[in-house]
Amino acid sequence: MNIIHLLDDAVRRVAECEEEDNLIRKHFLEEIRSATAEGQSEEEAREQALYRIFSDPPGAYGAGVNHVIDESNWKDAQNLARVYLTWGGYAYGRHFYAREAKEVFARRLARLDATLKNEDSREIDIFDDDCFYAYHGGMIAAARALGANPMSFVGDSSDPRKVKVRTLLEETRRLFRARVLNPKYIKGMQEHGFKGAGDLSRMVDYIFGWSATAQVIEDWMYAGLAEKYALDPEVAGWMKEVNPWALHNILAKLLEAIGRGLWRPTPELEEKLKALYLEVEGLLEERS
Repeated sequence: MNIIHLLDDAVRRVAECEEEDNLIRKHFLEEIRSATAEGQSEEEAREQALYRIFSDPPGAYGAGVNHVIDESNWKDAQNLARVYLTWGGYAYGRHFYAREAKEVFARRLARLDATLKNEDSREIDIFDDDCFYAYHGGMIAAARALGANPMSFVGDSSDPRKVKVRTLLEETRRLFRARVLNPKYIKGMQEHGFKGAGDLSRMVDYIFGWSATAQVIEDWMYAGLAEKYALDPEVAGWMKEVNPWALHNILAKLLEAIGRGLWRPTPELEEKLKALYLEVEGLLEERS
């Protein structure tokens, strides 16, 4: 909480600083005028106008977006925005704790010009956990649903002497070329049998999550996943042997991407994926 208090103090100091081009103060004053004109007390209006730190209610964790995407329980970006606001719409500060503020949170997101998520380690990247797309991707989806169109960036401070900032799309392309579609990476994962196949399958889940939220997965990336993970005879044969459930999930996610309009493959490629999906489904029925 001490970090939250310090951040809240910083916002308050900037909001009170009368200087040119102070956007925080500009928006602070605008919100007070708007809220008081609608009948809100000036004291309450001033407090809400300073809300900048938002998170879950006490006892909860996560952005929620990953759960609805995992369960395919969403229709469009508006659904994802509502989930993001429901889970994260609680304000924190030095003088208040977990105050329900979904409407204020929505106003903040609607004004976003940029989003940034910094990473300080090369041990993991944005395709290694669903939290990455749930928080960052969820924010992008919510902001767009509320009328904003923010630029999105990924910071790399793994080497403090050479800090790098890339756009989210640049980072996505870099990781696809360096790792996701790298034959050496896939070969290394094959050495881990059932667990390796499962990890590849979950990575495809995370990639799909970025596609659903931030829409940064391009057609050539989906085609690469299909060719390298599902239609390559060696890799597909290995998965059928050690973990056919992983291959089944990969195919399901690729077909869901097609069904939701996130990927437009050739008709021939789509038919191959559907045929393989049915084949693997039959294999799983036999095993059960």
